[in-house]
Amino acid sequence: MDNLQRATIKMMQPVILHLGMNRGKFQGLTTLLVLTFATILGCESRLKSPELPPLGVRVQVARIASCPVTKSLTGEFRASVESDMSFRTGGRIEYHIAEVGQHVVVGDLLARIDSIQQTADVDAAKASVRSAQAEFEERNANFKRI
Repeated sequence: MDNLQRATIKMMQPVILHLGMNRGKFQGLTTLLVLTFATILGCESRLKSPELPPLGVRVQVARIASCPVTKSLTGEFRASVESDMSFRTGGRIEYHIAEVGQHVVVGDLLARIDSIQQTADVDAAKASVRSAQAEFEERNANFKRI
């Protein structure tokens, strides 16, 4: 403690002791005075907070600029006119000749159907004809015997 703090304490001791004896109505005042002087005496003018370096600040100039507006949507595209098509024969499409969106006219070839299914159908029909012919010959031979 330096000399100023000691002199202040010495000067305030009689006041604090006198107020401390009258505990009734001056008790709050005594506590307030003691805390005030303790706070004043606790402050050291010699202690300084360390100097902090100045903080860097960025500056941006506001300008009017155009900003492109973009939208991202999800969905499904459909043709404005859809045609239901049916074919006389079934089968698997071998390849497409016309592309999606391409302009076509009546009679244009759009796709080629794989011929394996049709070949199998023709072979089955020929076998059925041979079977019917064999059955006919057998019944005809039985009729002639009688």
